Amino acid sequence: MTMSGLVTAAGLLQESSRSGAGVGLLLAGGLIIIVCQVKILVLAFRKGLGWGLASLFIPVVALIFVLTHWDEAGSTFLFQLVGIGLFFWGGMLGGSL
Repeated sequence: MTMSGLVTAAGLLQESSRSGAGVGLLLAGGLIIIVCQVKILVLAFRKGLGWGLASLFIPVVALIFVLTHWDEAGSTFLFQLVGIGLFFWGGMLGGSL
C-alpha cells in the first residue's frame, strides 16, 4: 500500500469515527430533549389541567410555564438546553447540519 493510500484510509477512518460520534451525540441530545420536555409537561399538569393542556398544545406556553415556575422547572429547562447543544454538536460532527 502506498503512502497516499494510507493517508486516504486514515482520513476515511477518522471521518467514520467522527460520524459515529456525531450520531451518538444526536441520539443523546434528542433523548435528553424529549425526557426534559416530558418532565416539564408533567410539572405543568401537576400545577393544573389548564397549564398542562396549554403547554401540550401551544409550545410557547411551556416556556411561559418554565419562566413563571422557575424554582420547579428551571433546572429541567437548563438541562434541556444542554440536550439541544449536544444535538446540534452531533449534527455538525456527523455532517447533517
